[in-house]
Amino acid sequence: AAAPRIEVAAAPADTAPAEPPQAQPPAPAQAPVVAALPPVVKPPSPGIGAKTDAGTPAADAATTAPAADATATAPAEPAAAEGDLTADQIIARVQELYDGTTSFQANFRQVFRHRLNPERSKEATGVVYLQKPGKMRWEYHDPERKLIVSDGTTLWAYEPEDNQVFEQSLSDTDLPSAVSFLLGSGSLASEFDVRLVEEDADASPDRYVLELRPKTPSSQYSRLLFVVDRSDFQVVRTVVIDHSGNTNSIEFAGITLNGDIPASQFRFVRPEGARIIR
Repeated sequence: AAAPRIEVAAAPADTAPAEPPQAQPPAPAQAPVVAALPPVVKPPSPGIGAKTDAGTPAADAATTAPAADATATAPAEPAAAEGDLTADQIIARVQELYDGTTSFQANFRQVFRHRLNPERSKEATGVVYLQKPGKMRWEYHDPERKLIVSDGTTLWAYEPEDNQVFEQSLSDTDLPSAVSFLLGSGSLASEFDVRLVEEDADASPDRYVLELRPKTPSSQYSRLLFVVDRSDFQVVRTVVIDHSGNTNSIEFAGITLNGDIPASQFRFVRPEGARIIR
């Protein structure tokens, strides 16, 4: 049997689109897609993040998080008062921070919210470890244990329940900018139109909220939200909003930048008897 694609599942057929249709770029002929924030293991499998001390969860095909409404047009960003930072200045500070970061660890909480069917909403917690270039480890702890590991060349996704491992070349994995910027690749300012969202519930004297709309339309998502700590410009929460208004949110806690991570964290050892699907 052919190995299932690693991708983010499309919105269910009965879901009414919340945003007007956009022209979509053709999907890559072969490369599986890892959309949303963390890598995803096969469409049917549910899984969000895990919680501990690391970074981003591997979202399940159907997982997504707190929703921001699906507004068709973004209002013009108001002029910044003297002393305030503009959206462009904030995203530049964010980019500068992560460009200078060699490793990232955090606990995470991932929440998927379905716009039309709340019963399909899910939540998960875990730990993530990231290290340049391209090394990742997503440990999902609750409610289901899952493991996603990349050594910078190959990506493995292990599902203990089925004792099977999905393996593919990292170069064939389309990591979204919401994750790739943490690994030191991609330019947020070049790839997105960015604006401040002062009316968002997460906006506060301690946090900026940025809305990022891709300059090249994506079939995987409509826009992103970054919640940014005003004191150090760390991204403490990311939200992916799809074209149907469903949301996939990942919140980070206990963040450590540039800490020592053992090389063994990015090595995958196949569990005894596990079947490998390539």
